[in-house]
Amino acid sequence: MDFVQRRQAVIRFVQDAIAASVDRQKLNADNNGRGNTNEFKVGSLVYITTLNLAKHVVSDFGASKLALRFIGPFTMLAKHGNAYTLDIPSSTRLHPTFYVGRLKPYAQYKSPSLGDSAPTPAQARRRAFARQPASTQGRPARSKQSAIPTRAGLSTWPAPASTQQTRPSGGVQQPPDDRRSLADQTRGVFPPPPPPLRDAQRATR
Repeated sequence: MDFVQRRQAVIRFVQDAIAASVDRQKLNADNNGRGNTNEFKVGSLVYITTLNLAKHVVSDFGASKLALRFIGPFTMLAKHGNAYTLDIPSSTRLHPTFYVGRLKPYAQYKSPSLGDSAPTPAQARRRAFARQPASTQGRPARSKQSAIPTRAGLSTWPAPASTQQTRPSGGVQQPPDDRRSLADQTRGVFPPPPPPLRDAQRATR
């Protein structure tokens, strides 16, 4: 008899501990709130998240990274507290009732109608100005010649006096007459040319 009473006491203790844990979890959930507390009406369209769903329901790719994040939309049939029953096809082999946290409201895409009025000239100018790069807005246009980069950092040396060609009145340039004097003047400015290959080989022997 003592054995039966001990077992019953243990069972009551375990049941009380489970009930206290459930109450504590409910209190934490009520205080912190839930991620999705949307309320849907019967007949509205919703999406279902694909998290923790079978792969055959989501897609046939086999890879989870290519799967859809939501499937649907499905029609709402009934509401049971925080759970909703959806009209899903039987081929999915899923239970039709889902918690509200797994649902997402369906928003229909509204495309612009063909009867929209054309933009005014002022609006067209503002749109064209907004499409320009930020570096060119508010600046005058540059010509192609000014866009060519200059060879900065190069030094220019004046030509020898004998090489300065005189331009006659007719506008036709004449070549210099004394070429020997040009070679004599530039001999000390530039280094001498290297010797021929055969002379260089003979000098190394």
